[in-house]
Amino acid sequence: MVERFSDDEPGYAAWLAAHPDGFVFNHFGGHHAAYNVIHQASCRHLHRAVDSGRRTVIEKLVSTDLRELTSRVNQVRGLGAWKFCNGCCEGGER
Repeated sequence: MVERFSDDEPGYAAWLAAHPDGFVFNHFGGHHAAYNVIHQASCRHLHRAVDSGRRTVIEKLVSTDLRELTSRVNQVRGLGAWKFCNGCCEGGER
């Protein structure tokens, strides 16, 4: 199941706590794949102190099933309009 968080800090924080091995798609929008990224839920980029209290200003799509998440992301963004995080997803993929 893919869930969506937008302007819901408590819900997103609860999901992260309950699914530390899950995946998060940061959906910035626009035309640049570099900003629309799938991360592992534990990725340091998702837990920066500077973003505290405003993480879901940027829409998040989350799932424990990577295939299901990538399928939804392809529906939302289209092929090639997003990427995997190079820091947490083993060379850009998992």
